[in-house]
Amino acid sequence: MNKDKKQASKKKIINTQLDTSDLKALEDLPPQEIKTAIDIMADKIRQMEESMSEILKGFSLDLQKIDPSDMDPIDANVLKVFQDVVDEVCESITGDEEVDLDEIRRAAEKRPKLPPITTFGLMSDKIARKLPIVSPHIEKENGEIKFQWNVNGAPRNKKAVATFVELSIPDTGIEVSRPINAFDMAVCHAVANKFYFWNLEHPGVPLRISKQEIWRAMEGKENSSTPSALQIRMITESMDRMRTTTVRMDNSEEKIAKYKTLNADTDIPIKDNFIYAQERMSFFETEKGQRVSGYNILAEPILYTYSKAKSHVLFLDPELLNTTDEIRTTEELILFKYYMLTEIELMIENYRASNRMKFETIYRDSGVIPPKQRVDRAKYTTDKAYNTAVRKESKKDRDKIFAILNVWKQKGHIEDYSIVKDGCSYVGVDITIKRKKKQVKEKRNRAITCYDKTNIGQ
Repeated sequence: MNKDKKQASKKKIINTQLDTSDLKALEDLPPQEIKTAIDIMADKIRQMEESMSEILKGFSLDLQKIDPSDMDPIDANVLKVFQDVVDEVCESITGDEEVDLDEIRRAAEKRPKLPPITTFGLMSDKIARKLPIVSPHIEKENGEIKFQWNVNGAPRNKKAVATFVELSIPDTGIEVSRPINAFDMAVCHAVANKFYFWNLEHPGVPLRISKQEIWRAMEGKENSSTPSALQIRMITESMDRMRTTTVRMDNSEEKIAKYKTLNADTDIPIKDNFIYAQERMSFFETEKGQRVSGYNILAEPILYTYSKAKSHVLFLDPELLNTTDEIRTTEELILFKYYMLTEIELMIENYRASNRMKFETIYRDSGVIPPKQRVDRAKYTTDKAYNTAVRKESKKDRDKIFAILNVWKQKGHIEDYSIVKDGCSYVGVDITIKRKKKQVKEKRNRAITCYDKTNIGQ
């Protein structure tokens, strides 16, 4: 057995052991303990290798005790081939060359540097915008809960067509009003944009991305910022929801009307996971040598691909997502930010009739729960105390909205804004857009890539 073949056999055996090892327990470990845990696992693999060697040696000796002269010639020949195979495997394990398991493991886990997001794409398609906020029709069937919508899939000022959308999740017996919320859509945006730029440099290769990297992409802070434990938990819960949610779409009426749509020239139905990722967590080493856990994203999120096919993606500077110099990031802030960015981009592109954003509409369409619903009435003994608490929460929300707008004004994205009041009541804000908006010069490739999932490592 030659040297290269011997080494390849060793690596194959070792990689098989690595792949079949249960890494699930590492998910809950703090980052500083993951390396130690992996080293322990490597030691166990070494022990497995030694045990396998002893077992095979014993098996080889037992085979040698069989007298082939007492056997049928065909059986004797089979025995000889079998003996040769066992001896070859023994040799591959116990050869003179020592296998560096750590080196093999590092090579397998090393991920190239993630390309930066130079332009951030926001989905403006009706489906992507309505799923988190419009109440669905709900059915239960075959162990699944199905959430269904009919959305007008026609372009602006064109004859309406019905696009059927269904999201399905496993029925666990817990009542769920909707499978995907507005925060999930923000996470989906971050994953979609990271996958887009990753796929440009590594076509057909799954994207390995950590929870921290997803959070930074959401915030427009890819080279800094350490998310809190709460923020990491929010990312985890969101990714778990989207990975286990199935999207089905019937866009046949869009095709009949010859509108832009996904798979317009085929009869292939649209069906995919909301985010198509490997079921188990991925453990890998970044280009900086940090050992992290994350996700293997196997394809671009289907709604993003659908939006691109219809040219319903708004492109902007990712720096606009970074508002942390002005205000601390919260879930509400993220939801306000993504909604308002989309609306302002629609204003700039003349897709929005009014430059006014009413607070009641911001609450309704951003996914932020209004203060009257957020404040628990049962905690207050009087209506006066309850109303006071509601006003305080409303002011906090307005301050967040104003802080976001101040950042965008400082960065030159909007000219100005003004507060709209009706007497003493706050109604909304009027946005003054720049007459000559500095356009993002970089053109994004909007071609649709059809991924053959059978050819992608899972």
